[in-house]
Amino acid sequence: MAACNPSTFARDAATLIAGGYTMSDLVAVDQFTQSAHIEMAATFRR
Repeated sequence: MAACNPSTFARDAATLIAGGYTMSDLVAVDQFTQSAHIEMAATFRR
């Protein structure tokens, strides 16, 4: 799963974890170095 908004990432991750998934490999990517914008990605496994 990937997201550019930490709040929605946390909400969606919580839903997946409550559904029995485990999160691993969380990565934050600063692809826009001129701004504070961060992309987030994680692997979820059941």
